[in-house]
Amino acid sequence: MPLSPTRTAVLGMLALVLLGGCGRKAERGEPPPAPTLQSPCEGQALGPSALAPDLPVRAAGHCVDPRIDVRSYGVGAKAPLDSVCTELFNGECELYKTYGLEGVRTLEYAPSVGDHAVSVVVSEFRTGPGAFGFLTRRILAGGPPEGLTVEPLELAGQGALGASVAYLRRGRRVVELTYVSPTETPQEVEAKSKRILPELARAIALELGGDEALPSVAQRVALTGVLPLGLELPPDGLFGLTGTGPHAIAHFGGTSPHRLLAVEAVDEPSAKDTWRLLATAGALRKVKGSDVVTLRVSDEGRPPEEWFLLRQGRLIVGVGPALGKGAPPLPPGDARDRAEAAWTAFARARLAEAMKHAERLGP
Repeated sequence: MPLSPTRTAVLGMLALVLLGGCGRKAERGEPPPAPTLQSPCEGQALGPSALAPDLPVRAAGHCVDPRIDVRSYGVGAKAPLDSVCTELFNGECELYKTYGLEGVRTLEYAPSVGDHAVSVVVSEFRTGPGAFGFLTRRILAGGPPEGLTVEPLELAGQGALGASVAYLRRGRRVVELTYVSPTETPQEVEAKSKRILPELARAIALELGGDEALPSVAQRVALTGVLPLGLELPPDGLFGLTGTGPHAIAHFGGTSPHRLLAVEAVDEPSAKDTWRLLATAGALRKVKGSDVVTLRVSDEGRPPEEWFLLRQGRLIVGVGPALGKGAPPLPPGDARDRAEAAWTAFARARLAEAMKHAERLGP
């Protein structure tokens, strides 16, 4: 049957459309806009909960990310403290336990604007001095403060700020914040983290509560001129001995680089026991006409060190060379005698000054 004129026209138009569609190239246009990612801080009722007890749920333009599981280890947690050794602290876990580590929590903060994250590790200790000692270990790692890549961070307690990381201690807790971004360059991460982390760390420190002051034994060596972040509080091991207990060490620079140490025993009999133990660390000699003794110690891999020590009541105070430098090189002959006399005079004067300062905080 022949097609009607109308039907023929319709089919012709349809053919033209189909042919035109097959031969046409796709036009290039702007790519579709990237989907807007909603921050977990928006549109959710984030209130105090088990997400982050003792931490602010919202602070400094961030919120605890409810999408990220909070992991807990140790006291009051399902996972034992030993689990954190393999998952977080690697080989240093046993060392950290010597500071009295009792529990660890991990979580994340998300920003109101942006695609970065701030991972958080909260470590809790039996005592405030243990927490401070752990903080100093994280910062100094047993070395001198010269050349550190972190700087002091002013907040309620003690803190330090580095590239993409911030540390703070208040009371029995130490908090480590790490800025992470999947899209930013290392230079951008460093710049942005140094803007964002201080404010967040200060807000967390205020929320944590607990004692802000330095432990008393650290205060006893914190004389004017101590280097930035130059205080440490090891839990034991003074002069390589086991049983000395916690002791504070302060690092000083200047024309006569040196260290001060302090032991704060519970009572005078305990201090006497520690004094006798220290005498076994090396060659001991009493300085004529005084209660001061010199102790020459030698650790493997380090130059010999000569320390000037003094005990009064339950306090022991010492003056020694800067870490790793040992005794200063001495010239021969009469010049050597004069150099030794000058160092002895400095050390004895500094020791008297340090003990006087230490006793101001109480016997």
